[in-house]
Amino acid sequence: MRTLTYTLVAATAFAGCAPGTESSQASGPVMALASDGSELGQVNLAVACTAPANELVHRGLALYHNMTFTEAETAFRNAADADAECAIAHWGVAMSYVHTLWPDSVAPEQLAAGREAIERARAASTRSASDDAYIAAIAGYYADAESRSEAERLQGFHDGWAAAHEANLDDEEAKALYALSLIATAPRDPEYPNQRRAGELLAEVRGAMPNHPGALHYTIHAFDSPALAADALDVAHAYGSVIPENSHALHMTSHIFTRLGHWDDSIAYNRRAADVAASHPVGGRVSHHYLHALDYLAYAYLQQGRDDEAAAVSAEMNGLGEMHDSAATAYAVAAIPARLAIEVPDWEGPPFLDEGIVDSGKYPAFAAMPVFANGLAWVHTGNLDSARAAIEQLDQLRDAAAGMPGAYDWSAQVEIQRLTLQSWLEYAEGNLEAAGSTAMAAVMLERDNLKNPVTPGVVLPATEALAEMAFAMENYADALMFYLETLERNPNRYRSLLGAGDSAKLMGRDEEARTYYEQLLEIAPVSTRDDLAAVREFLAN
Repeated sequence: MRTLTYTLVAATAFAGCAPGTESSQASGPVMALASDGSELGQVNLAVACTAPANELVHRGLALYHNMTFTEAETAFRNAADADAECAIAHWGVAMSYVHTLWPDSVAPEQLAAGREAIERARAASTRSASDDAYIAAIAGYYADAESRSEAERLQGFHDGWAAAHEANLDDEEAKALYALSLIATAPRDPEYPNQRRAGELLAEVRGAMPNHPGALHYTIHAFDSPALAADALDVAHAYGSVIPENSHALHMTSHIFTRLGHWDDSIAYNRRAADVAASHPVGGRVSHHYLHALDYLAYAYLQQGRDDEAAAVSAEMNGLGEMHDSAATAYAVAAIPARLAIEVPDWEGPPFLDEGIVDSGKYPAFAAMPVFANGLAWVHTGNLDSARAAIEQLDQLRDAAAGMPGAYDWSAQVEIQRLTLQSWLEYAEGNLEAAGSTAMAAVMLERDNLKNPVTPGVVLPATEALAEMAFAMENYADALMFYLETLERNPNRYRSLLGAGDSAKLMGRDEEARTYYEQLLEIAPVSTRDDLAAVREFLAN
């Protein structure tokens, strides 16, 4: 019955084509091409529009799967211009505003534009058999959007794509987008049920189309956790070779490399991603893809102890022109200098950060990072009054972050920073029992609120901060325990490997210390950090 209905709909669509146009049913796998002719991956979407519109729709869909959303919108709008009666082109415009896994939500003007595009899609006369199911799927996000939270909108997105997938289990595009909706609505569950189910569906898509950009991209997002990342290592390498000229595709590989601590691969791919993004500005401004890649690049350099190169990334960022205003841009602008200040501390003369570097009204959780870094510097240099003021700022930014759009709880991350800074203030004041208790509260909150998967890592894991405090108290057993917990979630993290080795050595567990030290030198073979001199001497003896 469903097949018969779709056939009748398609026949009616062809009968309704505008005079003087020639529609061509495009079906089967198609290699989508960017405007410069570079490959964007293989998609399989039946399109019943004119040939020029078909090509642009395939381009837009591949760009959407690669999360190059601005360019996707352009491609879909161009398709609609080429064939105003092409329903799926208008559908694509509405889709391009929905960034399911990014730390943002659709702006009010885009909500209006998306709904308008949906109405145009519904009214268009040229449609393929699957178009109505696709239009209904995205409409689930936009329905009553102003009165619903982003989490509720994403649930509507999920329900819509679940229905589209159920209507045609052999539709690879609906299957991939249903998998994306599972990731976007995944609960906080250590067993990762949604992510595992998404991975199964995407493996089916890759089986049919190994070069499908959504199957590759969304698999990386599904497995973007230490528990699952190893299962996506081959996918990460494949994605970087299948889509060699798309900045976000190149960068996405490093989500898996970062989870596994493969710093050389992360550096190589993010350097390429940044260079590609540099040649593709957004509206004349520096692309957020450029900044996002730089954040991962700086993080990887720091984990290898290559501090001069990490500082060069920060300088590169500071030398850029006007930047595209987005959450990814704001995060990178705040995080990169904060990482440098915290991971390579100079407590004798810390370079205090500009706390107004991002808009605290729009991005309070990101504005908290330089405040946190400055607070730590003030504690360690004895300026406790300034540290107390920083804690008060973090208290205010935490409350403001609760109102940030998106399904992720950014306020919890600010609270973790506030608790961590508070614990170090208590330590500096000599209240060691309170310091340990407060630091542990930060760890407990971190265990329940892991970092946003879009980021390479928080600027300072609470477990690592507690480990350093235990080490300072000469409680080396607890220090080792918390360093290892940090490494379980952040493999090959420099400071935790060094701390684990130092703790084991001071406990007289030399063979264990040797293991951590050798691992540290393996990931940081060219680092010139002062603390490696003692490591090399220990191993030599």
